Parts: sequence; structure tokens; C-alpha cells
Amino acid sequence: MSDVAKREAPWLLEGAGNKRAATVKKFTDAMKSMEVDIQANNNIYPFNSGTVSQTEVCRRAGVRKELLQAPTHKTTTKLMVDAWVADINKSLITGKRNVRRAVTARLDDWKEEHERLLTSYRIDMHKLEVAEARIAELAEENAALREQLTTAGSNVRALKLEDKSDRGKK
Repeated sequence: MSDVAKREAPWLLEGAGNKRAATVKKFTDAMKSMEVDIQANNNIYPFNSGTVSQTEVCRRAGVRKELLQAPTHKTTTKLMVDAWVADINKSLITGKRNVRRAVTARLDDWKEEHERLLTSYRIDMHKLEVAEARIAELAEENAALREQLTTAGSNVRALKLEDKSDRGKK
């Protein structure tokens, strides 16, 4: 933009600055969302065959890759994206073999946890069955004892329990 245009139309600069800021926000939002995806998947990027690149960041930001070659972004935004990609790739598990090995190890851990929980569940179900059988046995014994009380003509009477709220009123 020429110096004359800058003096005569300052709103053009303001509009360009706002547009650039919006583009940078798209990139930062995309990078944050990619970081969340990576953390949720234990250092494996779940999209684009696990590859994090400048192109993938542009795709997630909804921006054409060529935008980073423009003069306004080439020395700022592009450098920011490249630095982030290089940094994030240091902690990622990449490569088919490494990813497969990591996923298999996680799967084995989950299988072991499932077996442990299944065993615990079976033990608890057995304890429940034993307890229910004991409850049924005691209920039968209780019913037999009640029957004996009614047929024996005993002078044993059930006590009426006093309500605790009535104690203070007397």
C-alpha cells in the first residue's frame, strides 16, 4: 500500500489488521484443538495417518496453505505454525510400526484390566448368591419360629416400639 493510500484511507490498514488477526486466531484455535486430540489419544494424532504438518494445520484451520506464503503471513504466522509443528512432532508417536506397537500395548493393558474386572465381578456375584441363599434360609427359619410361637400358646407378645419423637412429650 502506498504512503498516500495509508494517509488517505487508514481504515484499509485497520481492516487488513483485523483480517490478519482473525486468520491468526483460526490457526491458534486449530493448533489448540489438535493438541487436545493428541492428548486424548496419548500422543498419537488420530487424523491424517498420524501426521502433523503445516498442511494439516491449514486444513484444520479452514485456510488454504498458500495463505502462509503471502507477504503478511510469511514472516509471522508461517514461522509460528512451523515452530509449533516441529515442537509437537517431538512428542508424537509416529510411524506405522511405532503407532501399531503403542496401540497394541494399550489394547493389552485394557484386556488385562477387563479380565481383572471380570474376575472381580464373578467373585462378587458368587458372594451375592451365597448371601441370597443365606437370607432365604434365615427367612424360612424365622417363619418356622413364628409358627412355633403362635401354635405353642406362649404368653410372649410382640412389643410395640416407642417412637423416639414421642419421648420428650411425656
